[in-house]
Amino acid sequence: MEVLILLIVLFVLGGAMMFNYNDCISVSGFVLLCCVSLALVTIPAVRWDVTLQIEGYYSLQSSLEAARASGNELETATIYRDVIGSNRTLAKYQYINESLFGLWIPDTIATLEPLK
Repeated sequence: MEVLILLIVLFVLGGAMMFNYNDCISVSGFVLLCCVSLALVTIPAVRWDVTLQIEGYYSLQSSLEAARASGNELETATIYRDVIGSNRTLAKYQYINESLFGLWIPDTIATLEPLK
């Protein structure tokens, strides 16, 4: 939440700097405004993508349980390949969630366990 407040403050500061009569400060304000606007636009897009990945995780988990219950070794082997990719993506998002860029990642990702 602190990062979001900081981005909004920088957005307002960049807008105020653009109306300065000094050209150098005005250009700096425009650049700051563009960078912060880009950050504010990417937050919902990345959160949406991660939410889709979480839904895919739950779907893969249920598919894996169904394949194990059916006893079909070929189907289970095929799903294991997807499990490896899902676990890799999960580890990446959990690492990002612990960093400064955790604002972009929903906190529910921290509660997920790698599929086995």
